[in-house]
Amino acid sequence: YYWIARKLTDLELHKYQSKYDDSLTIKIYLFQFVNFYSSLFYIAFFKGRFFAYPSKYNTSSSGSFTEQCDPAGCLVELSIQFIIIMIGKQIINNLIEFFYAMRRTLTRMCFKR
Repeated sequence: YYWIARKLTDLELHKYQSKYDDSLTIKIYLFQFVNFYSSLFYIAFFKGRFFAYPSKYNTSSSGSFTEQCDPAGCLVELSIQFIIIMIGKQIINNLIEFFYAMRRTLTRMCFKR
């Protein structure tokens, strides 16, 4: 999503670099927020709201799929999704930071020789 945010910000034609950077930062943040947390909003507020029994489907809409929460609710699924997002983001960010530091260290060692 970074390149989309960059293209949109380039189209705005900011006069100052600080305004450009602020606008780019906001766009990247919003794109990442929607990307990471839209599934949580769906599970919390929309899943199971539009449920219909299969007998109410006619032949033209028999291919459509409606999701339904467990009888206890969607809280368990919401919690699992939240844990996966939080732990997954943390692990990926830690791995990126580790390999970046490792690459930088190896590069410095190669140039010292």
